[in-house]
Amino acid sequence: MNKRSSGNSLVLPASGGLAARMVGLARRLPGADLIEEAMKDLEERLLLELHDRLESIERGRLFEHAEHRAETLSARDKFQMLWRQAHEQKDATARECLFLRIVDQLTPDEARLLALMSAGDAFAIIHVGLGAPVGGAQRRLCHNLSTLGPTAGLRRPEDTPHYLSHLRALGLVESGAEDKQLESHYQRIEGGLEIRGLQKRYERQRTQRLKLQRATLKLSALGREFWAHCQPGDDEAKDQEC
Repeated sequence: MNKRSSGNSLVLPASGGLAARMVGLARRLPGADLIEEAMKDLEERLLLELHDRLESIERGRLFEHAEHRAETLSARDKFQMLWRQAHEQKDATARECLFLRIVDQLTPDEARLLALMSAGDAFAIIHVGLGAPVGGAQRRLCHNLSTLGPTAGLRRPEDTPHYLSHLRALGLVESGAEDKQLESHYQRIEGGLEIRGLQKRYERQRTQRLKLQRATLKLSALGREFWAHCQPGDDEAKDQEC
């Protein structure tokens, strides 16, 4: 037993000493420091990736739990939650809830339109209707024709009338009377493809005529407050301009 134990005690230190000497020799090889540094960097990245994946899994579980809980709540339960919040929230919290709801309903092109109108200027718009030669329009053909789409650099400028209707429905913009100082803008709209196409379509009708209603559009009080609260920072705005 003693010999076997003695033999084992000799083998272990020898093997440990050999490993230490091999590591020492390897570290003296050319480029060993770079390899060791690269291995450490790889190990750190793997650990970070593992940590991110674990956090992602945990967030997914929490989201599924919250989603499942929301689905199981009745309309009465949800309204009671809102009712309690209505009595507990402060003015700033109420405003934030309103703005979050508005943001969730906006498209990127609509955000561009708000940015264009954020200076407070009024913009020319024209509504086109159809009616008897004498009197006002009896039927609306199109609305919110403007030059705002190209000016704002929208990705879908042809949808500008729909965007403006939506912004008005959200209470972010408001209409006003015709502004004589925007005469050149009205003329550009009236010379556009939409109105020229309608004029050609209805020019031979004797009982009905196109009716052009000039108006203006600008940010409302809510729109100005919303923009002041949510507008992008200077750095973000500069990045978009580049």
